[in-house]
Amino acid sequence: MGKTLITIDNLDQFIHGNKLVMDSAKILTPGARDELCKRGVQISYDEATAHCAHGECSQHAHDGHDEHCDDLLIGVAAIIKQHYGITDPDELRKVTLETVAVIGKSLHA
Repeated sequence: MGKTLITIDNLDQFIHGNKLVMDSAKILTPGARDELCKRGVQISYDEATAHCAHGECSQHAHDGHDEHCDDLLIGVAAIIKQHYGITDPDELRKVTLETVAVIGKSLHA
């Protein structure tokens, strides 16, 4: 699996709301980091990706709710990492997404 290089030229593709969520598959160039600072965009480093478990992130990117998905994923990943000791990025991502999907199903039931 390759890494994604985030530069000034493609930076806007990765900003959701006012946040850029970094994970082990992304590399941020110094110029892009400087641009984020100028814009006041928050950089979050976490292995949980900025994907919504209930499949509505593309909609959220347009209606402004995507940062709630990010916050939920980051929070769940932190709890799983702390309480269950899962540190492998792929396993943490998998368990986090599965957990959030179950939460989403129970909320919509």
